[in-house]
Amino acid sequence: MGPPLGGVAHHRVRGPRPAHSPHSDITMNRVSNYFDEPQGGGYGDFYAVAGERLWAAVTREEAERIEALLDRTPTPEWMVFHDRVGSRFRVRTSVIRVIIQSTAEQRTADRRLERAREEEEKEDRKPWDD
Repeated sequence: MGPPLGGVAHHRVRGPRPAHSPHSDITMNRVSNYFDEPQGGGYGDFYAVAGERLWAAVTREEAERIEALLDRTPTPEWMVFHDRVGSRFRVRTSVIRVIIQSTAEQRTADRRLERAREEEEKEDRKPWDD
């Protein structure tokens, strides 16, 4: 059986290394290289492809390619696409439920709206609610 949906394989873990392991710093430095932020800081603009046990951030071009595959008649049973950092996904087209645009401006507006909603709820609280 291959790796689960999303291409992430689970491996047996021996347990945590001691805090004084000479390898812990090296491993962390090597791993952190894979998690550098995109240019300009922050997440930037992307499209989220989501569905049954699936979530991937893809470029606009990749989202358009996925949409074109989903619009085909007949729809292919499987598709392959890559997320923004190059991870390869091979999924059944039936598991994709939604493709959502997510820009920095939209996320900023969402956070502003959430803060305003929280402030309204805070104002609505009664002293005995705390």
